[in-house]
Amino acid sequence: MAKRARLPRSRLFSRARGAMLEALCRYFRLEWAGMSHLPRRGPAIVIANHSGFLGLDALVLAHLIRRETGREARIM
Repeated sequence: MAKRARLPRSRLFSRARGAMLEALCRYFRLEWAGMSHLPRRGPAIVIANHSGFLGLDALVLAHLIRRETGREARIM
């Protein structure tokens, strides 16, 4: 299987995004469960049960997946 090309991303942007999302997780005291059920490889569909109108849940969920598993999540 061919590797997908990644767009270049500055380290400053990546760190700022990570810090902002980590602050959101702590401020809202977010809880998550079932991270161990994600497969190590291959596709997976993860759906958030959001309670807001901004759609920040998808961004925070992608951050948590990357932090806990090292996998890059794509958001629709």
